[in-house]
Amino acid sequence: MVVERARAPYPEYRGDGKWLVMGRGTGGRMIQVVHVVDPDGTIYVIHARTLDDPEKRRYRRRIR
Repeated sequence: MVVERARAPYPEYRGDGKWLVMGRGTGGRMIQVVHVVDPDGTIYVIHARTLDDPEKRRYRRRIR
């Protein structure tokens, strides 16, 4: 899962207890996931979607 394999600079805190992660999913697609983590460590996905081409370029520049 993208959330568990996040590379710096992710996860990125987005406020209200929400975290943003971008990365390659198990199927090979580049995806963005917004999630929250309960006090017991359970991860709840709020939003997940495929990155468009400009977002992929920004992601690749950012993880260098």
